[in-house]
Amino acid sequence: MRVVRLGFAILNLSVAAKYFGVSLDRDIWLLAMNAIIILDVAIWAPLNDTFRAKFLFTKEEKGIQVALEQTKSLLLLVNLVTLLVVILIMLFPELLAKILAPSFEAKKLAPLIFMIRLLAPTFLLNQVTKIFTSILNTYQSFIVPEVAGLISQMCTLVVIIIFAPKMGILSLAIAYYLGFGLLLVLLILQMIKHKINLFDRLFEAQLKAALPFFAFSLPFFIPHFVSQVNLVVEKSLASSSAEGMVSVLDYARKFIDIPLDVLIGILTTMLVPVLSAHFTQKIKAGFLTDFLKIYQFGLLIIAIVIGVFTGCAGAIVDFLYHKGNVETTHLQQISKLTMFYSWSAFGVFLYHIYGLSLLTVKKGKLFALYGTVAQLLMIGLNLYLFKDYGVYVFPLSLGASHFIAAAIMAFHFPLKNRLLLMVSIKYSTLIFMLALLMYFFNKYMVFPEAAIFTIILNIVIISLILVTAIFIAKFEERKIIQKYFKKLFA
Repeated sequence: MRVVRLGFAILNLSVAAKYFGVSLDRDIWLLAMNAIIILDVAIWAPLNDTFRAKFLFTKEEKGIQVALEQTKSLLLLVNLVTLLVVILIMLFPELLAKILAPSFEAKKLAPLIFMIRLLAPTFLLNQVTKIFTSILNTYQSFIVPEVAGLISQMCTLVVIIIFAPKMGILSLAIAYYLGFGLLLVLLILQMIKHKINLFDRLFEAQLKAALPFFAFSLPFFIPHFVSQVNLVVEKSLASSSAEGMVSVLDYARKFIDIPLDVLIGILTTMLVPVLSAHFTQKIKAGFLTDFLKIYQFGLLIIAIVIGVFTGCAGAIVDFLYHKGNVETTHLQQISKLTMFYSWSAFGVFLYHIYGLSLLTVKKGKLFALYGTVAQLLMIGLNLYLFKDYGVYVFPLSLGASHFIAAAIMAFHFPLKNRLLLMVSIKYSTLIFMLALLMYFFNKYMVFPEAAIFTIILNIVIISLILVTAIFIAKFEERKIIQKYFKKLFA
């Protein structure tokens, strides 16, 4: 299901490029979106990241009724605070606009202020859907939230195609609101099906009952706040460098953000509840086994992502964006940035999986500490190197800072095990060698002029390299491949 969603997300990118390209209008849309996202992450991301683990700990220790009462209080408090923030955004959007686009003159600032006001209510919608999704995940309901998200993306695509020619960038806002509305309805229906009653006497809930969730997530407020300062610095630098550069960065980074979002979604919705349960029940063997399954799967996906975007980033960008309103110079910039961002995905994945493993054993303070270090390091690198390297410093700082933080957190992994070390070395070597080989293939081989054939050829080459490496180095995946071929030729 997540793979299908990934496909629709990429298709949405292509459609966005066709109608909006690299333009001031899309820069304004992205800056306004980021204004809301910055507040959302800075205020509520710590709760969203830790909710599942804390809910399960409370459920195991005090029972389901206590966990639900605390959740009801949390829902009420979050909604009240978010509503207050939305009102403040509507009243004073100029502050956010000037922070994100300090170089914009009055003529450019006015449409940005309008767009921030237009998107402000999505802050509340986004937070409510996240809480509902998290609650369903704790009830082992993973498929319906994913289906709801897929339907939302499909509707977004249809709305853009229908309204973009006449309404321009406003069609994105229509699609955004419609997507949230559908997602919210489907999530509520699923909660009713599971008999999760959070609405009965909601306004009678004691707000202080939500304090355990805040106490558990408290260490994460600092790294998330610093991460949003980092995002402000990045958008400010990008918006001041050249018109359309915010869009260029978004097009490039989306290729990596989409698969990373899928992987991180798997970690938070599946790995965290499972490992938290193993920890509370003191099952060490199960903890390591389940961690390694997701760890190896994730590293293999990262290897494929890096291989594909190192080998044929230009062909993919050309295939998806060339027919859109994007100039050749911008296509070249997007291609280079896409390749660099793919390399950064390795560090980002390691950071999240090691950090979340610490969270599941109640060592969230360490995750928060090293998360803060990573963000501060990114800010320093971006400010110091931007003059020399321009926007290309952003993927460099992203990958380097997260890899350093991940390497440190690996030393705090709950279980000391030689097998984990060997798996890390084997898969890291595979990723490095694949990136190196595909880089030289891309540099020296003559590929077909048609982008689609270049993409297919690269995928075939990557598949052959991976299968060969898996059998030579005796990776666990070879058993799955052998089993599949036995069934195929049986």
